[in-house]
Formats: sequence, structure tokens, C-alpha cells
Amino acid sequence: MTRRILLSFAISFFCTVGEVFSDDRSDIAAIKAFPDANDESAAVFSTGFDTSQDAAFQYPSGYRIVPGAGRNGTAALFYERTDPNDYPIFSLSLKNLLPEKYYTASVWVRGENLSATGADTNIGAVCIEHSQDGKWVSSGVYHATDTIDTDWQRIDLVFKTQPETTTGRQTDLKLYLRQKVIGKIWFDDLEVHSMTLPIAAVLTRPDRLSFFGDDGRFALRVEEGIPTNCRIVATITNDGTNREFLLEQNGLDFRGNADKLAPGPVEIAVRIADMDKKVIMGGETFQLTAYPVIPPPKNACVIDEYGRAIVDGKLFMPFGVYGFADEANYKRLKDAGFNCLQLYASLDLRGNDDLDAPVKNVQAGLDLIDKYDLKLIFTLKDQIWRTGGGRQTWGSANGVDAVSELVVKTIKDHPALLAWYISDEELRKDVPLIVALRQLISRLDPWHPTWTLTYRYEDLPYYGVSGDVIGVDPYPIRNKPGEQSIKLVKTAMMAGRSSGLPVWVVPQIFNWGIYLIKDDSKAFAESRFPTIEEMRAMSLYAAMLGAKGFVFYSNFDIIQNYDRLLPGSGEREWAKVVEMVKSVKELEPFIMSTKQPLALAVESEPAEAVEAGVLLDDDGNFRVIVVGTGGKAKGVFELPEIIAKLNAKLNAKPLQSKFGKTTPLGGNRYEFNADSVDSDVLE
Repeated sequence: MTRRILLSFAISFFCTVGEVFSDDRSDIAAIKAFPDANDESAAVFSTGFDTSQDAAFQYPSGYRIVPGAGRNGTAALFYERTDPNDYPIFSLSLKNLLPEKYYTASVWVRGENLSATGADTNIGAVCIEHSQDGKWVSSGVYHATDTIDTDWQRIDLVFKTQPETTTGRQTDLKLYLRQKVIGKIWFDDLEVHSMTLPIAAVLTRPDRLSFFGDDGRFALRVEEGIPTNCRIVATITNDGTNREFLLEQNGLDFRGNADKLAPGPVEIAVRIADMDKKVIMGGETFQLTAYPVIPPPKNACVIDEYGRAIVDGKLFMPFGVYGFADEANYKRLKDAGFNCLQLYASLDLRGNDDLDAPVKNVQAGLDLIDKYDLKLIFTLKDQIWRTGGGRQTWGSANGVDAVSELVVKTIKDHPALLAWYISDEELRKDVPLIVALRQLISRLDPWHPTWTLTYRYEDLPYYGVSGDVIGVDPYPIRNKPGEQSIKLVKTAMMAGRSSGLPVWVVPQIFNWGIYLIKDDSKAFAESRFPTIEEMRAMSLYAAMLGAKGFVFYSNFDIIQNYDRLLPGSGEREWAKVVEMVKSVKELEPFIMSTKQPLALAVESEPAEAVEAGVLLDDDGNFRVIVVGTGGKAKGVFELPEIIAKLNAKLNAKPLQSKFGKTTPLGGNRYEFNADSVDSDVLE
């Protein structure tokens, strides 16, 4: 049976698997009897704050151990804040953690008279962050709550260590109150355990959770680490019947065919089995809809098998910004070469006049966007929350789901709609809420994809179950002088691609100082803005790693917020963005081709400081992308034979450097040099 399956892949990976062979039936029967794998957890750290070790910790001002204040008359760690401007944090560097492994941190807390004095009511209590050489380097996982009771309650955080853990990057557990929160809080019985999460499976086809006509093909991407002898059973439920069959495997990709489906709901439940250990390692259930053959409406945006957006039947590379609603800004975006934007306040969108009716206002706002031939990624991300964030009323709708339904029904046919933005850096535990919103949207609008975003790359590929397109937002350029690095772009892109979904990347164009410096105009003026070279390098790096869309963050920071601290800086910095845009847009035929990017081997000094790749279009042309990821670097690379022959056919001369960073060495070898983050395009 294995040989027959492997041969079929050579013909077509998307083949019919409706026929169930006898050995399949026996495997299916065996798998159905397998138990779930046990969670092999082990404690790696624990404290009750009542030992000599606890007393030896370096506690910041305001933190102290209080005997008898714990859950069972034992000691507890206590912190009280009376001045909302104080912000001490107790941090523990967790030792002996393995890289790219899951752990859970749990701590018991209770509070007294806790309240936030600012707009953000999140109290916090515990989080996981990452540092190197004693300096913060990246965010992690955060507990979020508006209240902490006077009774003890347990908080659990699931986190995944980063690949860099073994090369100096530390995982830090922090006990704290967020800024501006005053009151008292106690901590007790802190534990960190290793854990085994179920293997994730992401539905990669069909997009938009929709089958059409007789096409019942579907595909999954599973998480790395699946057992060598792995089988997946899919159970298809449709029109009151169940069918079971084994999926065909190609590496981490599994595919099947549900054959003809009756119009209506379709459920696909998959179980991932380790045939050697005879246990179930993971699984997922997906809710879809089957439709008869329906021609796409004029405004449809679908995702093809190569991960490319197709709008009105034509290729469309999303190239936009996180923006703001204003006609002059729409013109600014159009003139710069952008074709879309995301608006956080989509539900409050309006035209030039207030029509005093939210539905009419949104329609008028979309008309104004369409006037400039732009498309909108409409934000419904807050509708995952039943309380505290989701819009409860809109037009005639009352209730979060009712609002979401009315919005989708109202604008799904508008020509300015590109996609739905349904999450913004949510916690792993909240993914099921995003999935529910995705299902609601796709059921009502099967002609526009959902875009889901995370910076918690350890949550991928699992986070991919929440959308049709993955967004990742690496912002590596810090606001202080000194050497920069954009290696986070690769971390983000590789994590996004692990889902098997297309990636619409969110490159950085903003100065971190707009968030970190607050109201100090002098400090903001002296802070570090991203350079053209850095913005271009981050974008080209993402393109070289397979990005199929670019939505830059953020137009509203540059145009609206910069001038508040430094008048005139907005248009000055926007001019840099406009210049950068041209060099990325020129590569659109190569980014949006059916050909996969080709990585090149680079002799880099220092190691991994220079990376290079080839983008090919569908007409036999190519471009070489070279990126210096930070600091002074040199990289030497040689064109592979297939590309060298193609170049000889096209040019019969060495490739030309677009930005003057690369020189030919002869024999199809080239040398790239950079003093800091930079890039080049060879053509």
C-alpha cells in the first residue's frame, strides 16, 4: 500500500482517495481504538517562596516574602504598589530549558484593592519574555485579566522556548503588576513543567472553508515532529452520513478527497496516529460548507493552490499599510503605489459626511476607498470577545455575533472588500474564539479570505487553524542607536510558512520610539528611525522567504502620530517609505509566480550574516535577492547551474547590481558587502 501511495504522488498529489483498500480498513479500525498519548510532563522549576533559596532571590523594591501569607499558612511573595508611576518587576531566568519545546508555568495569585488608573485595565500578574545578556529581546506570553479576586486562583501560561535558547537567549518568568495598576497582590506555589501538546494540523485547502461543485479535495499541514510511522484518519460528515479514510502523505502535507458532497455543512475530523506506539498524537475538527457550482462574483478574492490572491480573476499582490480613514490619506497611499489598507476602526468607517447611521456610513466609507482603486482588509478582530471588546450594537444588530453577521452580510459584495482581519496577536488559549469567528464569516461570505495575525511564533503552526492567510509582524529595528539585526524576519517567516498557509507579512516602517518614548519630543527627535535600506532589506528578506503579501505597519503612526511629537517628521519619514515601495513593487511578477523561491548557499562572514535567494517569474526570468541581516558583513555565493545557464541565455553577461552592494567575481560567483542592514537585487 505504501508503494502505491508514493507512486500516486509522482502523478498528482491531489488524487482521489475515496476508494478504501482492505489494509486501509484494518489500519482505520486499529487507529480508532488507539488511546490519546499521555502528557509526558516533568517539573523543571518550583518554589513556594518559603525556602532559603527563595530568600536569596534579588527582589525589587516593594516585593517581599511574607511568612504565613501563602495558600496553606506557608509563605508567599507579596507586592504592593501605591504610586501608579512605579514599575518594578520580579524576574526569574529559567534554566535548563530545551529549545523549541513546550512548557507550562503556573502560579497561584490573590489580590486586594487592585485597580488600573490608565485606559488599559489589564492587571497582568505573570508573563514569559525573552532576554539575552541581561537585555530584553522579545515578547512572549502574557496573562490578561481585569480582576484578581481576594481568593486564591491559579494562572497557567503555556509557552514554547525559542531556537536561540541554547546560544545565550534566556526565557524569563516575571511576576508583576502592569503599569498604572495600584493595589496588593500575593504569589504562591510557582511551578514550571515541560509538556507535550497534541500535534497540530492546519487545513490548507480548500480556502475560505468552502467546497464548490464536485471538487472535494482537501489538504492539511501538520506540525514538525510527527512520528516516522504516522497515519492520519479523516472522518467526513455531510448530509447525515460519515465516511472514513486514510490521507496520503508527502512529508508534512496530507491530502484527501471527500468526493461529491451534498450542499450544506461539512465536518472534517482528523486523528494523527503513531502506528508504532499505537497512540493518537493529535488531531483537529474543521467546519466547512459545500456549495453547488457557483461562478465567483466580480469582487471575489480567492487563494489559489500557490498561495496567491486572485481578485476578479486576476493576480493581486496585497501591498498595503495599517492605515487610517481619510480621503487625503487614500490618495497618499494610491500615489505611493499601495493597493490596499487595513483599518482598525473599520466598524466606524464613514465617507466625507456623517450619515448618522453606521451601516450607511460604512458603505459610504467603502465607496470612498473604492474611488481611489484601493481595497480594504476589514477588521472584525474584536468580535471574538463576548464581553469587554466586541461591538455589541451596530445598526439593527444587538449582540456580538449578530453584529458580525450584519456587517458581513452588508459589505460582502462591495468591490472595495479584500479580506477580513480576524485576529491581532491573540494568545494561544484564545485561538478557538478566532476559529468561531472565522467559521461565522466564511459561512456568510465564502468569497473573501480571513487574515489572522500573530507575533507569538511559538504558537505556529497551530495558530493557522484560525484563518486562510497567516500574518506575522516582526519589528526588529529598535529605536536606539547601535547595530541592528533583522534576523527576526526569518524567524517570523519560517514560523508562518510552517502552517502551510500563504503569508502576508507585516514589515516594520515605524520608529519604536512612538510607543516607548511617550511624550518626550526631544527624546523622540533623537531616537532612531528605520532607514530606507532597513525597510527595503526587511521587505526583500520576506519576499525571498516566500511572502505573498505585504501590509506595512504603520501609515497612521508616521502620518498622524509622528507630528504630535516632532512636527514635520511624518512627511519626511513617509518619503522614505515611498522610495522603498518602488524597489519591492518591481519584483511583483517574481513574488507572485508559481515558482518557489530558491535558496542559495552563501559563504558568509560572520556566519549567517548574509543570505541570498532566487525569485523566478513564470516567463523564464529571475532576480537574485541578497540580504545583509545586520552589522558589517561579506557574503560570497555562486549561481547554481540551472540559474547560470538561464542567465547565459538571457544576458550572456554578469548580473547587474541594482543597489551597488554586489560585485561579480567571475565564474558565476558574486560578492556582497554591507556595513549594516542592507540588501541588493541582481538582474
